Amino acid sequence: MENNILVMWDARNRSRKMNNVEWFDTWTDRITDLLMEKLPHGSGIDCDWVIHLDNASYFIVCTNSYHVMNENGMYNGFIDFRVVITLGRRDIFGNLIIDVKGKFGKYQDIKDYLQELITTSFEGM
Repeated sequence: MENNILVMWDARNRSRKMNNVEWFDTWTDRITDLLMEKLPHGSGIDCDWVIHLDNASYFIVCTNSYHVMNENGMYNGFIDFRVVITLGRRDIFGNLIIDVKGKFGKYQDIKDYLQELITTSFEGM
């Protein structure tokens, strides 16, 4: 299977424009499967990923929650966050630019951790 997500995305969009529901669904499943394979699980990311593929743009939005611990090591709630992947944007090394967004408040270190973790997960795509 081709792991270049942009190639898969373009094939999905061509299928949509041609009203080919079968191939549109196939490409949607392949993209979702690839994202689920790449997105991290565990180490605080304890919920299920929800993936939204935007038909009108080159945006993919993945949402989840991070399980926060307090200073005593006890779970202290969740921080909802989203990962925005803009398929048309790449860094100078050719990697996808990924933005982690959410209301992290005093937990900015968790945002930085998630940003690095998720960006690293998608290197080479």
